[in-house]
Amino acid sequence: MPIATKRQAARERFAALLARPDSQLDVAETALWIEAEGDPSCDVAAALGRLAALAERAAPHLDPMDDAGTRAAHLVRFLYDDAGLRGNDADYYDPRNSYLSAVLARGLGIPITLSIVYVDVARRLGLDAAGVGFPGHFLARVAGPHEVAIVDAFHGRLLERSDLRALLARAAGPAAALHPALLAPTPPREILARVLRNLKHAHTQRGEIESALACSERLLLIAPDDAEERRDVAALRELLRRVN
Repeated sequence: MPIATKRQAARERFAALLARPDSQLDVAETALWIEAEGDPSCDVAAALGRLAALAERAAPHLDPMDDAGTRAAHLVRFLYDDAGLRGNDADYYDPRNSYLSAVLARGLGIPITLSIVYVDVARRLGLDAAGVGFPGHFLARVAGPHEVAIVDAFHGRLLERSDLRALLARAAGPAAALHPALLAPTPPREILARVLRNLKHAHTQRGEIESALACSERLLLIAPDDAEERRDVAALRELLRRVN
């Protein structure tokens, strides 16, 4: 199949998945179709199989009799220490850090993609996990009957309130208050939009205008009425016309 046809098919699959209600929208699978458009060699089924295999490997490390916080801690340590998934400090804006299959293959990602992996594996193991769009640093959370554990998948650890206050101060200033709403689950579409904004920024930094435009176009599939994104699409199309 020609590459252009593969890219178009990936775009169509991404749009089809977005048509589902939030309760049925699989963030990991949908994020993989973002990658499949950017890198047509991406095998979505194989990547989903790797996520399932991670859950199978992690299962012996989690005692179902433990509380949610303990299981959350054991899982993040497994993914960081045993599976080798960690933050790419050396090349944070490498577009591959936003591609879920590449993250699994290379063991390197950014907070949001590592959190997507964490949440997907956690849910496969029966944990009530969700992504958290915390200011400046995407996190994950695992809820139990009496507690909520906050996970930093980028650094492979659970966070205390003092850690969260420090993160918030760096992102929003020392006067920012740690409201409970900051730790609420982020809706699936907003997670996917954040992946695309990160990827768009990475491509823009590299002068990859066509790839940045593709990100903007997919952002409009998520939020068709976003006036700022519509302006970006127009500007990127004009810039691409000029350079070509």
